[in-house]
Amino acid sequence: MTLPLLLLLQISGLQLYEAGRFAEARDALLKEVTSAKATPETHFWLGYAELAVGNRPGAIQPFEAYLKANPRNEDVLYALTRTYAQLAEMSLERIFALDPKSARAYQMRGIRFELEREWPKAIDSYETALKLGPEMRGVWSSIARIHARELNDIARSRAAAAREARQPSPSPGIALVEKKQPRDALPHLLEWRAAQPRNADVYYYLGEAYTDLKVDTIQRLRAVNPSSYRLHQVLAESYASTHRRDEAIEEYRQVLRLRPGLPGVQFELARLLTDSAPAEARTLLEQELRIDPDHFLAKSLLGQLLVALHESEPAVPLLESALAARDSLAGARKALGKALVETGKARAALDHLLRVAREDPDDEEVHFVLARAYRALGLQAEAAREMTLHQQVTRKLDAR
Repeated sequence: MTLPLLLLLQISGLQLYEAGRFAEARDALLKEVTSAKATPETHFWLGYAELAVGNRPGAIQPFEAYLKANPRNEDVLYALTRTYAQLAEMSLERIFALDPKSARAYQMRGIRFELEREWPKAIDSYETALKLGPEMRGVWSSIARIHARELNDIARSRAAAAREARQPSPSPGIALVEKKQPRDALPHLLEWRAAQPRNADVYYYLGEAYTDLKVDTIQRLRAVNPSSYRLHQVLAESYASTHRRDEAIEEYRQVLRLRPGLPGVQFELARLLTDSAPAEARTLLEQELRIDPDHFLAKSLLGQLLVALHESEPAVPLLESALAARDSLAGARKALGKALVETGKARAALDHLLRVAREDPDDEEVHFVLARAYRALGLQAEAAREMTLHQQVTRKLDAR
């Protein structure tokens, strides 16, 4: 008996996805969607295929379509939350890429300092933003909030609040963001971005809209299962992204209590513990590599940690393997150079260290390690030059 064409298409898309042929899988699944006969599972796999090819915006509609039929699927709610979070982060990072000295960039610094509870620095950044962009909406309100809630200075809070702009929103997209209607705002904001791709304002409001959608999806996940390990996982990621380290650590620990050995979580927790609890971080990274031996970021971090612990011999193969998988890991390359110097292989270290120095000449540590490598090779003039560079860069960084 011949299988129906629709079933063949579905099997084809799924099989292509499982074979790692994500672009072909997406195309096959899209054909099924456009046939108007797609099943919820078609949308499920299409969402993941879009993520696999790096098209995060394209994953939203399939995931939402799947959730209409399966609103309690915690994995898809988690994937959708992460998608919104990543889109928000990408939008806000674009502000700094366009101009790190713009009004919006200083506003973003103010937000970060506020999250880190650095109140004077937050106010200073917000005030700089207002000097560069006096018409910016919401910034005086941020200053007023800090004075009222954190510094208990009601007079200054009222003075700042009085300076907040009261005129109507200048565009439908901004108005909808301010009314907390992010889903309706997105089409307007995306049209604005297409028309003005170098306007920092549109990326700020896109970041706000995607953040609101992330928060909304977290609430949907919480309503489905307040004890879900996926809820703890997405909360951990959210806390980590906003520099709330202690809360992130506790949420990741809760994930591992509920789902021991969940791939990726040992690595994420270890990233937060390398400075404060290196022994535990080492154990977590070793666990991660037993779960996923090809996790090159875990190899990189474990190798760097071992170098910091003066265990350079076992660090070398880890760092070499990480760099073979991802050549652009500057931290792994610098650590490998340092490990090679410490294991008596200074000549082999030079290529790695010189590349790091070329790509980031303001890295004071790499010049110090290069000086050690040159001394080990008997090249005293080169060693003196690198030590001078190390001192110059250190003074420059201290003066900032």
